[in-house]
Formats: sequence, structure tokens, C-alpha cells
Amino acid sequence: MQDQFEEFLPALSPELLARAYRIPGEVAWTRADAIAAIDGLEKAGWRILGVEVWLPTLPGPTMTGWWWDCERVWGPQTAQDYVRTFQWGADDPISLKEAEPFFNLTV
Repeated sequence: MQDQFEEFLPALSPELLARAYRIPGEVAWTRADAIAAIDGLEKAGWRILGVEVWLPTLPGPTMTGWWWDCERVWGPQTAQDYVRTFQWGADDPISLKEAEPFFNLTV
């Protein structure tokens, strides 16, 4: 995974990468930046296979249990649609509902 991670980074602008939440071998972005990253990666010929919703915490991300993958047969059909329309669920704790989601892409 680390090799592929390094391969797709050049498809993204330095500004977009600078704003990313980073852990070794992974990045995640706010909604607007994730949409820009998806657009840039797809224009460069990469395919988005999945999206995980994280909270940017230390020492590593908090996994929220929210995700999308390209084989889903219900809900948003593209990664960009998933990120654009993502909302916390009615049963999510208030701590999640008050947090800004970050989106980690599987490329």
C-alpha cells in the first residue's frame, strides 16, 4: 500500500497535500478538499475504490464506522457523491455530529 500511496501523490497539488490530515501511508481531507482530491486523482487516471470517514485525532485517526466502496449497490454510486452528500446518522453520538468529518480515500 505504501508504494501505491507514493505513486498517486504527484497527481495532487502541494496545497491540497499540505492541508491533509496525515498518518504514515495515509491521508484524509475535509469535504471540499476530498472532493478536489477525488477530481484530481480521477483526472490523472486513478480510480477511487473506497472512502472511510475519520476524525483527525492523535496519535492516529478515530474510525467512525462510516464508509463507501465502489461495489455498493445502494446509496451514492461514486466516491464524489458519497463525500458530497455524507451526513452523520441519527443514531451517531453527539460527539460525532459536532465533529467535522475527514475523508480517507482508497485509490
